[in-house]
Amino acid sequence: MKKRKAGNFRQRKRSHIPLTERIKSKHPVPGKRASVITGKYKGGVFCKLEENLDCLCTYSPNQYDENFQIGDQVIVAITKIQLHQKQIYGKIVAKW
Repeated sequence: MKKRKAGNFRQRKRSHIPLTERIKSKHPVPGKRASVITGKYKGGVFCKLEENLDCLCTYSPNQYDENFQIGDQVIVAITKIQLHQKQIYGKIVAKW
């Protein structure tokens, strides 16, 4: 184990940008993201964008619920972000 000299240490820099602003900059509208389907409900799906961040998605007009399963990898187009409600909306544009 290395010894450190007194006063010689690195501080971890933490982002002081609020979480909501980081989400807006990381997932802009419009924008496309790779995602995984984590849940289904009548007429749409929940897709995981990143750890602890899901997107409520609908299908494109030429897609059908029976063509998608939980765990499928999809491309999601971010359509709307409502920060005050902490909700992200999107549309599935492709399965990959």
